[in-house]
Amino acid sequence: MTSDPYLDPDTWVLRNAFGIADRAELRRAEDEVAGSALGALENDDLPDEYGWELLSAIHERLFGLIYDWAGQIRTVGIAKDHESHFVPPDQIRAELDALETALSTFPDGLGRPQFVHELAKLYRQLNHIHPFREGNGRTQRVFWDLFCLEYGFSLAWHLVEKAENDRASRSADAGHLGQLVDMLDKILIRPEHDPAEDDG
Repeated sequence: MTSDPYLDPDTWVLRNAFGIADRAELRRAEDEVAGSALGALENDDLPDEYGWELLSAIHERLFGLIYDWAGQIRTVGIAKDHESHFVPPDQIRAELDALETALSTFPDGLGRPQFVHELAKLYRQLNHIHPFREGNGRTQRVFWDLFCLEYGFSLAWHLVEKAENDRASRSADAGHLGQLVDMLDKILIRPEHDPAEDDG
C-alpha cells in the first residue's frame, strides 16, 4: 500500500485517464500525448508573464488529456533519487513567488556568457521546485524555450542527453553550477544557427 494519492495502490502506477497499469506503457502514452500537444502550443493563448501561471498552463496543455491534476501544484514530496529531494509541497508556493521575482528582474543587455550563467541559476531554481507530480522536465523545457526567445536565443535540446541533464541538475542542486553552465552553453543558440551543423 502507498500513501501517494497520485498512484494506483494496486499497480503503483500514476492514475491516468487511459487506465494504463504499466509504467513503460504510461511513459509512451505521456510522450505521445505531450508530443501532440507540443505541436499546437505555438497557437495557444498562453499567459505572457514568466511565472507560475505560464508553467501551469504549459503543463495542463501537455498532460491534461492523461492526468486530471495537470497544471496543479503537487501535494506530495518527491525525489529524483535518495540524495536529491525537491521542495516540500508546503514550500512550493513561496519558492515559486521567489522565482517569479527573479524572472521579473532578469537583467537586459547581458552578453552571452553572463546570460548563460544567469539562466543556469534560474534553471536550477525551477528544477529544485519541481512543482508537478510528473512532467516537470518537459514543462520546464518549453518554459525556458519561451523565456530564451525573449532574449533572441533558442535552446537546442537535441544536443543534450537526459543523463547529462540529470547529472548537471544534481550537481547544481548541490551548489555547483559548473556542469549546468557548460550544458546550457552548449545548447544556447541563435535561432538561425544550429551548432550541430558545424560538424558537417
